[in-house]
Amino acid sequence: MNAAKTYHFPMPQQISSTLKSLEKGNVAIIKSIGEQISGMQRRRLLDLGIVPGAEISYRYDGPIGATRAYEVYGTIVALREEQYSRIIVIPKEDSNV
Repeated sequence: MNAAKTYHFPMPQQISSTLKSLEKGNVAIIKSIGEQISGMQRRRLLDLGIVPGAEISYRYDGPIGATRAYEVYGTIVALREEQYSRIIVIPKEDSNV
């Protein structure tokens, strides 16, 4: 008796990156905050709504380029490069706002 062949196809992986690679005007879903951010700095981010599952969008560059403004839960939040480069996100499809 011939057994039916079973084919396994890999499931598409959600590609994650950091907020640093998010293009201006685009939206992403926060996946995690890097372990390098800890203590009061981590607490501040969580208090501002930068939590896993939240939508976040890149809005503006700071005046000297060291900061960026992101919108999360309707609030504009300024983040330094050492912060936004350590926040892991999943880009949202068709997210240009």
